[in-house]
Amino acid sequence: MKTVLRLNLVLAIALGIIMQIACEPAPEPLPEEQAEIYPEPQQRHIERRDEPSRPEQPHPTPPVVAPDDDPNETEKENNNEVSRMLSGHIAHQPIEGGFYGIIDQSGNRYNPLNLPEEFKQDGLAVRFRVKHRPDVVTFRMWGKNVEIVEIEKK
Repeated sequence: MKTVLRLNLVLAIALGIIMQIACEPAPEPLPEEQAEIYPEPQQRHIERRDEPSRPEQPHPTPPVVAPDDDPNETEKENNNEVSRMLSGHIAHQPIEGGFYGIIDQSGNRYNPLNLPEEFKQDGLAVRFRVKHRPDVVTFRMWGKNVEIVEIEKK
């Protein structure tokens, strides 16, 4: 019963405030002096003109692929194929309790799922081949999840 009374009191106060705002007189128009300072916005009419037809653009040229770049890398990721031999270094990441990742020469980051203990050294230069594992989810959220197929020290 007390809850109902409190709710009725709140509704009555809210209704009173709404009525007070609704019954306020409209604001007075600006004096002429201020009207000159703040002129009324005017509607602008923008004429539309027909644009001349543009000449047909030639087809864009395909991007130039550097020798180190693999144009089929995304296909390999989707097919879980093994990558070519890559070069990079081991990098310790202090996030999520700390782990070791691999950064290749192009700056791509790899989250190895099976890095051997002897390679867990920050800054160690390595050559490696990986199998992309898009089907695996980890809590690290750093780099591409990969399974190491072959790894060696440089």
